[in-house]
Amino acid sequence: MSAREDILGKIARSRGASAGTAKPVPLRPALAAKEGAARLAQFCHLALSLGCTIVPVREMRAVPASLAHALSEQNLKGDIWLNDEPQLTALSWQEAGLLLHSERGKDDLDGVISVTGALAGLAETGAVIMQSSAVHPFAMGLLPDVHVAVLRTDQIVAGMEDIWPLAHKAGGNRLPRALSLVGGPSRTGDIEATLVMGAHGPRSLQILLVGEEAEAALTPN
Repeated sequence: MSAREDILGKIARSRGASAGTAKPVPLRPALAAKEGAARLAQFCHLALSLGCTIVPVREMRAVPASLAHALSEQNLKGDIWLNDEPQLTALSWQEAGLLLHSERGKDDLDGVISVTGALAGLAETGAVIMQSSAVHPFAMGLLPDVHVAVLRTDQIVAGMEDIWPLAHKAGGNRLPRALSLVGGPSRTGDIEATLVMGAHGPRSLQILLVGEEAEAALTPN
């Protein structure tokens, strides 16, 4: 028995438990226990309740055309800025009639439409998880007027505990410099309790949910 085990055993015995008492298994919240289609449907339901817009896309190569259609339908206009993520830069944006801007600074992001990837979607709350990296400047999810997050259905995780292994892996076994849980568009009611959208961040969060199961997840049972 190691010194650590001896100390922990003494603590356990002083509390009326035997040294061999099994550690209690942490309870998993019911909202984070769902799997498969139920998990995906729960994420969509909660994200919509937070004020997000979800656009179902069957496959990654259809993202540009789906985005162009969504922006037109919602009459959202502005310069489009794209993150330098390989899964995004490899797509045919010009064929969808979208003109992209690649050279940017933080001062250029006000009033634009940013398109980024995401680390994950959190079924427990409906939040989109964003992490900073060399190809994902954190400002791209904070400063633009409209933020478009491209999220695959296989990136939807159950609960908060599932985020950290993904963050470690994405950062090469190191946590990213910054990590945020985006729960819908920015809003505030600080002044006279009047709700204002976009005061501290994007006024619109568009989630392009990519996968064959995406459309079914948005269909009420």
